[in-house]
Formats: sequence, C-alpha cells, structure tokens
Amino acid sequence: MTAFFAVPGDRFGCPDFELAGVDVNRTIAVTSFPRQPIGLSKAIQPQDCICPELKGDGIQQCASLLRMATQPLSKDEVYKLYADGFLDAEHWCNREEFTQECEEREKREAARKLEL
Repeated sequence: MTAFFAVPGDRFGCPDFELAGVDVNRTIAVTSFPRQPIGLSKAIQPQDCICPELKGDGIQQCASLLRMATQPLSKDEVYKLYADGFLDAEHWCNREEFTQECEEREKREAARKLEL
C-alpha cells in the first residue's frame, strides 16, 4: 500500500516509468482489485493491467479484497487468493498472445498486398 501514496491516485500505486525518465516499452499494472472501481480505468488501459474481472458493481468484491488486505487470513483464503491471481495473469497472457497473433497476421496480410 505504500506505493499508493507515491504516485497520482488514479494510478493506484502503479508507477509511470516514462514520467520517471525510465526508458520502457510498456508498463503493466498488477492489482488484486478490479481496475474499474479503484479508478485504474482512467489511467491504465485494460490491455496493460493484470487484475480480476469486475463482478457486478464490484462493491462486495472490493469489500472482500479490502478485508483480506487488512485482516488475518486463513490458509485456504491465502491459497484461493493466490490461485485467483494466477488465473487473472493467465487470462491476461492469453489475451496478449491473441492480440499479438492478430497484429502479426495483419502485418503479413499488408505485406502480401504490397507484393501484389
């Protein structure tokens, strides 16, 4: 949570390396909260954020996550939180691979059209 106070609130603790003068191709935010209720949807594009999908209006979901962040958890809750995060990352990776495949296909098609 300390990173939250080091950057503008709409970045929810995710640093902007470009503003810091660090040369990066891309910054990926990782959060255990869905991006919409915490304001990340304004500062970070969906393709640049690994997070859970929003369930309903997100109130119950965020309340549960806040409880887990501020109170002791059972071993089962910790394992479930870890497994959920792993699935969120896996879904993001799958979407990212699909996007890259589509971009590569478009480049090949454009190159083929130029050859004709």
